[in-house]
Amino acid sequence: MQNIDNRVDDLELTRVRTLGSGHSATVYLSIDKDQKLYAEKVRQSSGFSQLVYALSFQAPTPDRNEHAVKSAVLTRNLLTELTNNWNSEDRRIPLMADAIGYKWNHEEKTYSLITEFIQGRGPKPNTDEIDILMDCMDALQENLF
Repeated sequence: MQNIDNRVDDLELTRVRTLGSGHSATVYLSIDKDQKLYAEKVRQSSGFSQLVYALSFQAPTPDRNEHAVKSAVLTRNLLTELTNNWNSEDRRIPLMADAIGYKWNHEEKTYSLITEFIQGRGPKPNTDEIDILMDCMDALQENLF
């Protein structure tokens, strides 16, 4: 069983560049003093994204709630195990990065989720997957407003 106290406030990271940004979070490529690379996900939840998160997961967003960010660490590591075992032909090649832990980000006043950094590119969904996702988003927006 994994230790759920994965707080890594003593891990000093320097942001190298932005890896990606979405509606409620930005992911940075960060480096520590030993030159190890990490992906640092910093959430910036708006009222709308907090509502969608609450309806989807029936829980507070992990940006300012320590219990929620602990849950996000455990959920990510569980999903990492499942996706790597279900989908990888060569199990030595990870499909999803492990969460190292979380830390309080004083500048942005939010928690950061820290994961290992895996060299490569992000997933590229095919056209059918994008169409299904857009249909789901449209239906969600119609029912919320």
